[in-house]
Amino acid sequence: HEASTEALVCSVPAGLAEARGVAGELVPRETVVLDAELPVYDGLRLLQNAQLSSAPVVDDNASLLGTVLTSELAALCDAPGAEVEDAIIPVVAVSEHLTILELAQLMDSRDLERTPIVDEAGHLLGVVTALDVVRWFSRRLTALD
Repeated sequence: HEASTEALVCSVPAGLAEARGVAGELVPRETVVLDAELPVYDGLRLLQNAQLSSAPVVDDNASLLGTVLTSELAALCDAPGAEVEDAIIPVVAVSEHLTILELAQLMDSRDLERTPIVDEAGHLLGVVTALDVVRWFSRRLTALD
């Protein structure tokens, strides 16, 4: 069998390319967030109960430290005294003032499904998903019809 590759080309209609919006507008009302000092087992339980595979981690000042995956937390469950901060992995976060078009381009170029949104002080405001971005563009396209 011969491998084939398909390329998708996305053109943004002129009216949509000029649409204004910033990442902060997409932040959901509620986001599951884990405290860095939370015991690993409790963090894992919270994520499993919320049916999430990952969550952002913050310090006592609500500053974003990174993210954790359930798989990483599960791997540390038997480690005595392990805390969520022991499983943190780096994450790409963006300013609430980044345009939604720039956010979409960043998420596409880095193959991101979720992106934390922070304020100027680095405090987590929430997490925006690729679906949130698609819905924003879809609403704008519908408005152009």
